[in-house]
This record gives sequence, C-alpha cells and structure tokens, in this order.
Amino acid sequence: MTPTLPRNFNDHLIEEYKCIVEQTGNLSDRRQTTNDIYVALNTLFLTGLAVLLTTSHLMSWYPAIIIGIVTLISWFINFTWLSLLDRYRTLIKVRIDYLKQLETLFPIKGANIKQGIYLEEEAIYQQRGARFGFTALERRLAGLFIALYPLLTIGIVIATYFTQKGIILPLSFN
Repeated sequence: MTPTLPRNFNDHLIEEYKCIVEQTGNLSDRRQTTNDIYVALNTLFLTGLAVLLTTSHLMSWYPAIIIGIVTLISWFINFTWLSLLDRYRTLIKVRIDYLKQLETLFPIKGANIKQGIYLEEEAIYQQRGARFGFTALERRLAGLFIALYPLLTIGIVIATYFTQKGIILPLSFN
C-alpha cells in the first residue's frame, strides 16, 4: 500500500523552504557582521601600532614589547575568526544542501528553469568549473592578518636593535 500525501504537502514544503531560505540569509548576515567586527579590530590594532611607532621613534624597547603582546592577542583573535568562518561555512552549507533537496521535490510552475535557484546556481558554477562562496577570500584575509603581525614584530625588533646600536637613525615622521 502506497502512502498518500496530504493535499497541502506542497504548501508545507514551500513554507519550510521559505523558512530555511530566511535562516540561511540570517546566517550570512551574521557572518558578514562577524567579518566586519574582526576587520575593525585588526584596523584598530594596526592604527594603534602606527601611533605607537610614530611617537616612540624606536628609541626604546617598549614599542617592540607592546607589538609582541599585540601580536599574541591578534593571533588569538584571528584564529578565533578563522574558526567562526569554518562554522558559518558548515552551517550555511547544510542549509543550502537541504534547500537543494527540497527543490527536487516540487516543480517550479511558470518558470523557464527546470529546477530551483540553488540547483540552478550550482549548475552554472559547475559549468564554469568555479566554486561559489566568499569563505576562501575571508579566510585569506584572516590569514593575511595572522602573517602580518609577526612580520611587523620582527621588523620593529630589528629596527629597534639597529636604532639602539646607532646603525640607523631614529624614526622621524616630520
């Protein structure tokens, strides 16, 4: 005996689809807000370091120590950012995969496409051999910040050493 589906089964699927689309959009918005916060934190740190360098002229070791501390803090912050990006990617992917499955269950009436938007987008990107998404770019940005701070620290330590030994003149921004 074949089970019969209730008459409003398609309505239920459509409502579920709408709900998941909204949740996916909300997650994407939260991910963007997270990115904005972490970029702002890095900008704040880098601006603070620039002010520190311009006022200290590398005449003492305290800027190098402060930059070392900021580097450690920024590593913790940026690795947390990477972790959050991975979590958001997973959560969004689960929802998009579910939406693709839902799209196979109901026809799109009156549309010139054979499938729903998520399946259509996937087909387009597969044709082009490209991947869709911003996670790789976001991860590269976080990785850039992770690499930048130690490089700055090393550069400041070397410049301070050379300044202390009289090999180079103190920094002057006049």
